[in-house]
Amino acid sequence: PISPYSPDENGASEILQQPPAIKRTAPIFNSKKTKSVKKPKRPMNAFHFFSADFRSNKKELLQGVRLGECTKILTQEWKKLSDREKAPYLEKSKEMRIVYAKEMEEYKKEVSKLTPVGIDTSLLEQVVKLKSNVGAQSFTSKF
Repeated sequence: PISPYSPDENGASEILQQPPAIKRTAPIFNSKKTKSVKKPKRPMNAFHFFSADFRSNKKELLQGVRLGECTKILTQEWKKLSDREKAPYLEKSKEMRIVYAKEMEEYKKEVSKLTPVGIDTSLLEQVVKLKSNVGAQSFTSKF
């Protein structure tokens, strides 16, 4: 027969009466990749320029509207525009892409100066290979 569990017999009653430990809600470490500070940001597209302009000019229309609804309104307004009305935003976007391309070229040149090119790693690879083979041989010789 199985005896019923008693917290007093096992000393668990003291543990049960203690206040619960504080739980961590945030992660202990940051899993995101660290970004280079010098790396240029990607340029905004034409719609982003339009939405920034629309938000600054039509604040009363978007006031108190949730983000999802605001995005729907902006998308509808963008679709209503003719190609002629979209032209200034498309031009800004094109200019920003050109600037971004130049900045990226400069950034890539800087990064290529920092990273070593043509390092001979054959010796290191041979050492690793030898160590792995020796470990495998000693393991198999025991059996």
